[in-house]
Amino acid sequence: MVDRFPTPRRSVRKVVFYNENKVKKGEAFYLGAVNFPKEIDAMATEEKIEHFIQRNQLNPICKANTPHIILSFDPSEKLSNDTMMTIAMGCMEGIGFNDQPYLVYAHGDTHHPHLHIVTTLIRADGSRIPTHNIGREICEPVRRKIEEQFGLVRAQGRRNKSAIKSNEANPKKIKYGQVESYRSLAEVVQAVTAQYIFTTVGELNAILKQYNVFAETGKKGSRTAENRGLYYRILGADGKPRGVPIKASDLPGKPTLKFLESKFEQNRERKESNLKSIRTRVGWALRQGPRNVREFTEMLDKEDIKAVLWQNESGWAYGITFLDLRTKTAVNGRDLGRDMGLGALQAQWSGTPSLKAAVHKNRTPDDAAADRYSGSAANYADNYSPDIGLARLLELLLQPIPQDDPIPYELSAQRNKKKRKPPTP
Repeated sequence: MVDRFPTPRRSVRKVVFYNENKVKKGEAFYLGAVNFPKEIDAMATEEKIEHFIQRNQLNPICKANTPHIILSFDPSEKLSNDTMMTIAMGCMEGIGFNDQPYLVYAHGDTHHPHLHIVTTLIRADGSRIPTHNIGREICEPVRRKIEEQFGLVRAQGRRNKSAIKSNEANPKKIKYGQVESYRSLAEVVQAVTAQYIFTTVGELNAILKQYNVFAETGKKGSRTAENRGLYYRILGADGKPRGVPIKASDLPGKPTLKFLESKFEQNRERKESNLKSIRTRVGWALRQGPRNVREFTEMLDKEDIKAVLWQNESGWAYGITFLDLRTKTAVNGRDLGRDMGLGALQAQWSGTPSLKAAVHKNRTPDDAAADRYSGSAANYADNYSPDIGLARLLELLLQPIPQDDPIPYELSAQRNKKKRKPPTP
């Protein structure tokens, strides 16, 4: 058995809804509710949340008050619902949470069965349960005791990082829920960082996406970004992150941001030597006269090159990366020349489906209005090409700038003249 006690969350609502949505999708089912007034399946989602909120309000100073504990079992273990619930209760008692309200969900969306336990750190008297080093000092002995008591497959050594080695020339694409997440992700990351050439996190992600893996550095201003942290996640069939993110430092070889930056430096010269070949083949695909992005990618496939489009949260494409399968090199489109950047490629398909139209399926009236407005600098940047760039730039620079502020008195042509005193009689 593997137990995880992640950093407590701030929003109990998000944690409960995560599990409730899994139940609605048929990817999880209710196992039990302890220290609640009703059975878990007899309560509405809001009732469960409200029960936690009332307890958390006893200690308003504690913001991160919602642990989301995970117990994972080996795929070979076929445990009944009663046995899993007994294990969950034994675990909660062992770590000192037996008097706390908690919900237990059994998830079946991965290769191995596992439980999610939602609880609170706030006791009935308003005090907070300390969690410093709880994983190593408290959870670890409890886990070993439960493994022995129920005859479970031991977790000791199952994540032996040095034992996971990948010498495959082509690591397997991960299908979430059908394989063991940690081992599969570790093998992909280890193989990609050892075999492929990349000089940015974006280029690395262009490669990892081929195997349904993604590296996250955190949003600007987040704690992950400020601490230069890095997580790896598995992507589902829809391209969205699935499961629990895994810290880079927890993977074999520790492929952290510091490690990647050293790889960037090592790869620059190797990447430069491959640019000419990639540029020649991408140029050949363009000379075949593809009418849209679909035809363009088909031409690139013949040259063993994959085109990876990058989109923002609204679905708009903002960049393109070329992945050369022959030299295993990822290259940003701009690195091949202005005519091979996203803006230049979009301009070539004017009047036919562009890259933006090809990847943006759910358009809104606001998006259509944005398309019609072509006088903004943002639109210029998105549609730049060497042929029309100078003319568009001059047009933008020569546009009159609206002036909402009143003209300063010193610059006004309408200044009042001094009134002369009438001559003295």
